[in-house]
Amino acid sequence: MILTKHKFVMNRKYDILIIIFLLFFSLKNERLLSQTGSFRLAQKITSNLNSGIQYWRAGNDQAYQVAIPITFIYPVSDRLRLDISNSPSFSGIKAAQSSQLNGLSDTRLRGSYVLGEDAFMFTFGVNLPSGKNLLSTEELTVANVLSIHALNFQTPLLGQGLDASAGFIMARPLGGFVLGLGAGYLMRGKFKPFADFDLKYNPGDEVSFSLGVDRPLNRQDKVMLDMSYTIYTEDISNDTKVYKAGNKFTVQAMAYFPGDVWTFIASMLNRYRGKNKIGTDNLTPERLNSNGNEFELIGMVILALNRRTSLGGVVEGKFYSNNAYGFGGANVGGIGISYGLKLSHRIQLDVGFRYYMGVYNTSLKNVNLLGIKLLTGLKIYL
Repeated sequence: MILTKHKFVMNRKYDILIIIFLLFFSLKNERLLSQTGSFRLAQKITSNLNSGIQYWRAGNDQAYQVAIPITFIYPVSDRLRLDISNSPSFSGIKAAQSSQLNGLSDTRLRGSYVLGEDAFMFTFGVNLPSGKNLLSTEELTVANVLSIHALNFQTPLLGQGLDASAGFIMARPLGGFVLGLGAGYLMRGKFKPFADFDLKYNPGDEVSFSLGVDRPLNRQDKVMLDMSYTIYTEDISNDTKVYKAGNKFTVQAMAYFPGDVWTFIASMLNRYRGKNKIGTDNLTPERLNSNGNEFELIGMVILALNRRTSLGGVVEGKFYSNNAYGFGGANVGGIGISYGLKLSHRIQLDVGFRYYMGVYNTSLKNVNLLGIKLLTGLKIYL
């Protein structure tokens, strides 16, 4: 059964960690890097209130989540920007036994500071443990489902420990390209994951290195490529080493063709992770790699109806291979529409709907997937 065949949440090593790496493109946020190789931070105080409803059916089992991510961005100066975010959510599964996991997430404080002649940027962040972390057995079952990458839940994790991160990014023009290099460190703190017995768990720290290339095709069109490599240290449970995630290599590429009426975007992402290490203190590589390759494609088109409204369409596909043990793979396709309305020069409303179909390979059998996602976003410039 898909909803009960996953490892405990700590062994999944979530990808929503505060990893500092080069980000040369974003579909939801303002671009930080210009074609001249200099960083530009947004200078408006912004409040983002988003909500998402997600529903998945896998065979006879069901999973759902209602999430309300909230972000507040404050530009202290033209060089320093701070933001704070939290994502309350209400999640549950309906299977042989129904379970729920509700509450606040951890609160994330982040900052960016542009140095020198706008070609260097220092980033930093703190994860404050305001989210729910002492989970019951039933809540852990829900948390394991939320951690499945192919389902892509908006808030896959509520609470962990006190984390701190720092990073450094450099960008330079080079022969018609903009080349960037980045490095970052994430220090993770202890927390108690179980409500039923006393155990302190300390996830491993992370070191990330990134290389990015931005190639303008003309004054508007451009192609971008990012590569990042993340190294993980050992997870420690009650002062004993128990797990070390395999190092991760990620490649992401995008083609961006904006226009006054039509805008086209295509992107590709591939994640590969090496073998994990397991044991008690003396960790050894697992016999076979339990991590499968993850490949994702997405295409978007946006039609500007007028200066205030826009329509969008999206097609996406996730192609996850089985691990070396022969399970864990998934093929999921999705199609969706979006609508954007500028209510005033200070308020922007966005809504979107996506429908998914696919198949997921559990350790026992292939299970058909059906998913629905409804997203709304309200951006307020203060």
